[in-house]
Amino acid sequence: MSITIRESLTLKSGTSESAPVRYLDTVDAYNEWAKVYDSDGNFLQALDTLEMQTMLPSFLRVVSSYFQPDDAPTMKLVDLGCGTGRNTMQLFLTAPKNVDIIGLDASPGMLDVARRNLRKVGIASGHSDDEDNNCSANQDDQFEVTSPREINMVSLNLFNILSWPRMLFPRSCYASTSTSSIATAPGDDIDISTTDTEVGVAGVISTLVVEHIPLDLFFQCVSALLLPGGYLLLTNMHSEMGEISQAGFIDEATGTKIRPETSYCHRIADVLSVAERTGLEVIGDVRERTVDETLVEVLGRRARKWVGVKVWFGVLFRKKTSVS
Repeated sequence: MSITIRESLTLKSGTSESAPVRYLDTVDAYNEWAKVYDSDGNFLQALDTLEMQTMLPSFLRVVSSYFQPDDAPTMKLVDLGCGTGRNTMQLFLTAPKNVDIIGLDASPGMLDVARRNLRKVGIASGHSDDEDNNCSANQDDQFEVTSPREINMVSLNLFNILSWPRMLFPRSCYASTSTSSIATAPGDDIDISTTDTEVGVAGVISTLVVEHIPLDLFFQCVSALLLPGGYLLLTNMHSEMGEISQAGFIDEATGTKIRPETSYCHRIADVLSVAERTGLEVIGDVRERTVDETLVEVLGRRARKWVGVKVWFGVLFRKKTSVS
């Protein structure tokens, strides 16, 4: 079993922190981080956003080419670990017509911010404010948008990969909707083999998320979510950075670093190997980014300490259509 970054760093002599560190349960940490996530100057998020400007349109082209060659019926796309909706909004802004976009995240705090962010860009909620405030884990928070390119749907849903498969996918991820057999509330123990619904999405993006998930579980979950031939666009912190640090933020009120207690230093070779075992093949090359002085000018001063270090990678996968 892989050790966490926290465990790895404690084994290294001479490791020191510039501020006291407090480790929280991963969901609790992100609930706290949600308050400043979009404004705390995290350079890795900024780099990911920069890279997604080219990777996301390429992802959408291959997905729509395969699943909507002739303006076929609506296809579903999932932002797995959507956080505050940073890339959920980009999916909406760049996706073709007739697309249902589904944001999934384990943190209620992050989803609350995502709702507000969606409204800011004109994506109006289908619920009243009271309904939004009372939205529970077994409800889909849906946002309809009418535009010249037909009606698209964006939904935000509470979903924790670490609880899968005991916690099933939200109903919006299913091709058919016999809701009596779909459970999304935490604690529900359902035998998947008894369901009469079919999971099926054309594409999944998951950005800066897999750091917190064991690779086997992550790719098994994604493979179960994707239709045959479906695509996964994955980005993550590079292992060179993970050998030095992990995700986290500083609580401005106390000066304490808050970090999720579970983060893994996933090496690219391991990511590719586990993906292959779960039926996903790499499309194209793995993209890696090393911080240099030019990038510091774009990303800000917090990137300077990482000059010369590989900090990010991105890769496109496709679920095989048959077992060889």
